[in-house]
Amino acid sequence: MDVISYLDQKIESIRNTTHDSILELEKLKEIATKFQDINIINTKSSKIILCSKSVNNKVNNFNISKSCTCCEDAFLDLVSWIEVDGINIHSDPYYICIGRVLYNNIRIDHNWEDILKKYNLPKAAFDYTSKYIEEWIPANI
Repeated sequence: MDVISYLDQKIESIRNTTHDSILELEKLKEIATKFQDINIINTKSSKIILCSKSVNNKVNNFNISKSCTCCEDAFLDLVSWIEVDGINIHSDPYYICIGRVLYNNIRIDHNWEDILKKYNLPKAAFDYTSKYIEEWIPANI
C-alpha cells in the first residue's frame, strides 16, 4: 500500500472523532506528496514516523540514545530529522546504529563516520556525534 492510500484510510477512519487528528493527518498527506520516497513507521506506541532518504543530507536535528532502555546490552542509535510545516521528517533509515551500550559502558563503532557517510548525512550529524563521543566516552577507552 502506498503512503497516500494509507493516509487516506487513516483520515476516513477518524473523520468523526477529533478535528485536530484529521488536520494532522491531512498535513502528513500534504507532506507525503512533497517527498515521493517517504515511508511510514508505526511505533509500538502508535506514533507515526515519516522517513525519507531525500532528507538525509538536510537533517538538522539529532538525538543519540539506547535502542532499548530496559536491556543491559542495547544498540546506541543516532536519530536525525528535519521539520517541515511543523512535522518531523526523519532520515531513512530512521535510526542508525553507531555503537553499543554494554552494561552502562558505551562502545562506539570504530567506523561510525563511514556509517554516517553511507547514508549521506550532513556535516552537522558528524559534529553532533563527535560531540556526543567527546562528552560521554572516557578518553582511555
